[in-house]
Amino acid sequence: WDGEEWQRWGDGLSDFAYFPTIVNDELYTTGRFWFRPFSILPEYGVLRWTGSGWAEVGGPQWQGTRPVLGAVGGQLVAAGSFAPEGQPASGNVVARWTGSQWQPFTTPVDNQFSALGELSGQLVAAGYFNTSGSTSLRRVARWDGSAWVQMNDGLFLGNSFNTIYSFASHQGSLYAGGAFGVLVPGGAASGIARWDSAANRWQ
Repeated sequence: WDGEEWQRWGDGLSDFAYFPTIVNDELYTTGRFWFRPFSILPEYGVLRWTGSGWAEVGGPQWQGTRPVLGAVGGQLVAAGSFAPEGQPASGNVVARWTGSQWQPFTTPVDNQFSALGELSGQLVAAGYFNTSGSTSLRRVARWDGSAWVQMNDGLFLGNSFNTIYSFASHQGSLYAGGAFGVLVPGGAASGIARWDSAANRWQ
């Protein structure tokens, strides 16, 4: 968008682009792309815009679905079923891009991710997960540096496909949007909510 109209960006992609994310003035996106010549099928991974074309970021190291992108502390992070080439999948985890490789840094959760956000320098994740090990999470959690922590009572949902689909940060607050409900003072909120860090609850 140039302020007046949409402009073509590069030569296009072999799949839809998901989770466009800007980190240090560089644009990243994720999807199912042709990473290697003679591949039978496209593979899941991350691409970076170089200014003149798209370049792969770490290659196709994700299984099952496209990874979810976000930024925490000015660093690119991706969430999904991480599977380095030649190694078994490590489960649904979040990994940071070091500049040369993806480095998982969270414990696995029991299902897919749908959105990543940042709150006071900490990673916040949403998805279709309900647990990490023996810890109950109910579709949304923050990473405290060593473990996933449930955010209040989590979400209550209309069906198994509902969850948070996006996060946005503004003036120190974290907002969540999607198909979900949360308990708030005086009742419930659905579709959109703000996290109150001082009260440790959704509003």
